[in-house]
Amino acid sequence: MKMLRIPLLSIAILASALWSMPASVSAAEPRVESKAERALSAAASAQKFTFVMFWRENNAGTKEFAGKVRSAIEARAEKATWTTVNIAEPSERAIVQRFNVSRAPMPMALVIAPNGAITGVFSQQIVEEKIETAFVTPCMMQCMKSLQEGKLVLVTLQSGQPRALPGGAQQFQADEMFRNRTVAVALNVEDPAEERFLRDMQLDAAGVKTTSVALLAPPGVLVGKFPSNVTKEELAAKLHAAGKCCDDANCKHGQQKPGGR
Repeated sequence: MKMLRIPLLSIAILASALWSMPASVSAAEPRVESKAERALSAAASAQKFTFVMFWRENNAGTKEFAGKVRSAIEARAEKATWTTVNIAEPSERAIVQRFNVSRAPMPMALVIAPNGAITGVFSQQIVEEKIETAFVTPCMMQCMKSLQEGKLVLVTLQSGQPRALPGGAQQFQADEMFRNRTVAVALNVEDPAEERFLRDMQLDAAGVKTTSVALLAPPGVLVGKFPSNVTKEELAAKLHAAGKCCDDANCKHGQQKPGGR
């Protein structure tokens, strides 16, 4: 089964081991946002990425790591900000639990997109040439968030004006087995901001004449790329063959053969 290339695959897989949706807070139990949570909220409002640096001991290694994060952000202040979290600080317990980092090697930094997706993971060292890869495209951001939430993603590849999801993909998304765990994301192949996503998906924008579909599954599997006339059955059979359909050994989709297209 073909996988998405770095960074989408690697970050989605790393994030799946760390990230969980924040628990809902009862209206009867209001909780004051911590420093880091306020920083994330402000960055999201400003449509900036946030480097959240987690640390345990304020030693030389932590200070060196923090210095590199600071330098990285200062060079990219127009699109990023940063904050620090002492994992032993009681006020930051919620964010430590949210990202499941209490037992992770420290120091570390997670890069959080404006929509809450983890787009970068740096553990104990910051590699300058990998920093820029954390600033993903808008479509990548949507896909990564959905994959990290355990959802399937139907990426519709379109040129020109937005068009409806192809019929087979619509039926797949409406199917009782998939509708609660499938999202559709539209990708305009003519959008220069999405050039990187096209490269990572190994897609030729010039070859997209009509709406086609790519199906992604958690943590970052590219299940397949399909033409606009793909059927629900073909999508389901491909998903089953990738081991991403369901836990039922007798699943009906296992009896269906993917089409030859």
